[in-house]
Amino acid sequence: MASRLYAGTGIRLLSLLQGPLAWLNVSLLNSGDLNLLGLGNPLGSIVAKSLLYGQIAGWTSDQSIMWGTTIYDPSGQSIMWGTNYTTDGTSIMWGTSMTAADPR
Repeated sequence: MASRLYAGTGIRLLSLLQGPLAWLNVSLLNSGDLNLLGLGNPLGSIVAKSLLYGQIAGWTSDQSIMWGTTIYDPSGQSIMWGTNYTTDGTSIMWGTSMTAADPR
């Protein structure tokens, strides 16, 4: 879904008529899309980076957050982002780097 959101093709806005139909028959929803209720839904106009990462998106000026991007929270602590190798490769690893002289 992330790659589709970054490409601008991963959001589907459902009209007020389509919404109840989707509740009754989920096969009407597009798999891999972020299906949002309401043609004027404000989430439909948010850039992908902010939509995917919320407040963290503002911690870097890069257009996207990719593996290897250094991100600092408002207090100056770094966050390590990367891919957690799972069977489907879709999860995100989030942790802090160990900077102590003796990281035991």
